[in-house]
Amino acid sequence: HIEHKVEPLPAGGVALVFTVVENDRVADVRLAGVKSEDAKVLQEALRIKAGDYYDAAKVKRDVETLRDIYREKGYHFVDVEALPPEPAPDGVAVRYSVAEGPKVVVADVRFTGPHTADDGVLQDQLRMGPPGWPMSWISSKAFIEREVRYDVERLRNWFRLEGWLDAEVALADIEFSADKSEATVVFHVEEGPYQPDRGAAGRR
Repeated sequence: HIEHKVEPLPAGGVALVFTVVENDRVADVRLAGVKSEDAKVLQEALRIKAGDYYDAAKVKRDVETLRDIYREKGYHFVDVEALPPEPAPDGVAVRYSVAEGPKVVVADVRFTGPHTADDGVLQDQLRMGPPGWPMSWISSKAFIEREVRYDVERLRNWFRLEGWLDAEVALADIEFSADKSEATVVFHVEEGPYQPDRGAAGRR
């Protein structure tokens, strides 16, 4: 990084002096609190590596990277923190603290609002369906909020293709169990008028 200071000149005026200060080398990257994931795999996903110069911006982005990796596997309540770098023999150790929290699964899906489409058919359109749907042997799916928000678009597109051209779908609520290990996803549906001749179903 660059430091600067202002120094007075003997003849009057001032001089602006810039000094380039080299950041410490990263001697090690450490992850604390990792239980369910492979720490080596997580380290490979990080931008900052041993041997790099310490970069606070990279560390900040890596916090988001770790958080995203966990959330994509169902750890919705994960908390990741970058700890202050620790002095090491060959530089500094970059440290991250991970509190994984529970792995959240989809326990149920509900649909509210005026709609005539069958709930089972609507569940067929979802990536984040409830356990046992559509086949009884399928176990609960990990809750991934990004996929749930995509499901809003999937449902809206299905309604419009089937003839509900004015259909609106919204994510009404996500209800978590007391121990935060299960999620119930609630979609609100407003079908609007049915126009089968104008939907894809009417053109088949």
